[in-house]
Amino acid sequence: MSEEKVNRETAEGDFDRFAEAWCLDTDTASMKEEDADSFEGLKRKLINAIIGGHLDVEGDSGLTYRLQFPKTDGLTELAMRVPPGAALVAFDKLKERQAIGKLNAYMGSMCKQNPAIFSQMDGRDLKIVQAVATIFLAS
Repeated sequence: MSEEKVNRETAEGDFDRFAEAWCLDTDTASMKEEDADSFEGLKRKLINAIIGGHLDVEGDSGLTYRLQFPKTDGLTELAMRVPPGAALVAFDKLKERQAIGKLNAYMGSMCKQNPAIFSQMDGRDLKIVQAVATIFLAS
């Protein structure tokens, strides 16, 4: 992990604000063990991004992620908002075996970006955006 820009207690509070604003189910005691482990892993990844100063929780409006490994296309940050219900229509347009394509389409709606950017993004940055989408979809 990179240098600590936000202390852990503040980062955990920011995660809690994000979870409340996005109506995430954070009650791991009521989850199956596998689901609770998955949730905790995603939560840890997002808290670490907050600690590193790469992920900002912006009140009820959403999140801003500053890419740690930007490519040459000029994209340096992504604003993430709760996607509209219509974002799930992207799942219907792709075949069942196109799970990554579906996730990219969903993240495109969440970030108001062309889904193709996620195929070009550094995998280390992509993991954070996928964690936000996954924790929201699974909740």
